[in-house]
Amino acid sequence: MFCPYCGNEIDKDSDVCLKCGKFLIKKNNENKSNDITKWQGIGIAGFVLSFFSLFVSLRILFNNIITDLDFSSTLVLIVYLFINLSIEFIMALSGFILSSISRMKKSDFWNLLGILISMISFCIMAIITLLIIVK
Repeated sequence: MFCPYCGNEIDKDSDVCLKCGKFLIKKNNENKSNDITKWQGIGIAGFVLSFFSLFVSLRILFNNIITDLDFSSTLVLIVYLFINLSIEFIMALSGFILSSISRMKKSDFWNLLGILISMISFCIMAIITLLIIVK
């Protein structure tokens, strides 16, 4: 390794160049800590999106399917559920992708929880779709 100021050969673990006396900046440690913080934020964002998708899917399931709300026509019911399921699907998929990408970079509790909640949301969406088809 060489000093960026004078070009003198230095030890890779030294903090000061012995020839010019300047302090050496260790950029690797700063970048790693910023990188870890970034991936933790992405993992938490994935968890939040997954959580909201689970909330939306449970609301759709209990409000519209189990209670058998009477809609004036089947078309209104289908459009209403399609809009809600589309929003829920986008949130669940986004949460799953963010949590998975963050999981590849750094293992964290929020990443695993985001992936798990997204998978539960996808299962509830499948149940809602099957209930609509059976109905």
